[in-house]
Amino acid sequence: MTMQPQLLKGILKTIVLKTVGDGDRMYGYDIIRTVKDQTFSRVRITEGALYPVLHALHADGLLHAEMAYNGRRMRKYYIISETGKLLLTDKLNEMRTFVAILHILFPDDLMNN
Repeated sequence: MTMQPQLLKGILKTIVLKTVGDGDRMYGYDIIRTVKDQTFSRVRITEGALYPVLHALHADGLLHAEMAYNGRRMRKYYIISETGKLLLTDKLNEMRTFVAILHILFPDDLMNN
């Protein structure tokens, strides 16, 4: 089962920050492929959803961008900033709290499915 777009939209920025933060530097397709691979294709990010998020995170100073050649092709690579790392820590703590609350509210439903 793949993740519903409505659920993904609410956490896409956090997913992108975490994915970029776990790597050295990443370009858009790297992010799409990494998320797909790590989630066994349950989370699929489209280019149309990803690039506005990357631009917003960059504009907010949460990601840095640098242009570099990959073979003959110029690519824009993203690197998480120190501010991005701090926000990511906060967002991950929020998500842990949310998941803990879900387990309290739905203990049998979440554990048996």
